[in-house]
Amino acid sequence: MGNSSSIDSSYRNSAARDRFEADGAYGSHIKGNSQVSTALPPWPAPSRDNETMFLLPRALRDGDSINVSVKTRGVSERRQMSLNLVTGSSYIDYDNTAFKLDLDFTDNITVSTIHNGNNETISTSEAMNFSLEDITFGINIGSDNVVDIYIGSTFFEQLTLKHSLDQIRYLTLEGDIIKVNQLDFVFA
Repeated sequence: MGNSSSIDSSYRNSAARDRFEADGAYGSHIKGNSQVSTALPPWPAPSRDNETMFLLPRALRDGDSINVSVKTRGVSERRQMSLNLVTGSSYIDYDNTAFKLDLDFTDNITVSTIHNGNNETISTSEAMNFSLEDITFGINIGSDNVVDIYIGSTFFEQLTLKHSLDQIRYLTLEGDIIKVNQLDFVFA
């Protein structure tokens, strides 16, 4: 019995050594080869037509950026697309969308936020001339919940988020998108 106790004790010590508590939204993390499981939110399941959804690898912080490149339908076929940063815990909460960029390719570009179900338009601009099917977006997180938005390499808008950064868990894309060419999370 003495051997069994020492084996159990060494296993517990190695398991505790391989796990550490994080201050982020996702709780415990695993280092190396550990058999300790961690509770992550479930993988998001799209609930809207032509929606692609991604779970952020960790909670956003000042200095982080997200770069997305998408291939849209043909220039004459596409009508609309959206890029969204959405809150939630174990499920996506569309009633609390921290940031929503709507592109109506024939009319305008709208930046809005949804807080507790109330949609607030931040700005509306004339649609840009998107002559290519590939479009790139950049989202840079600054201090005090300020977000800089880029379309291509051009600065488009600055937005102060109404939601805290640690509530934002999902990136969604919807509309006339054929595929996501590239998705980069650059963490400070």
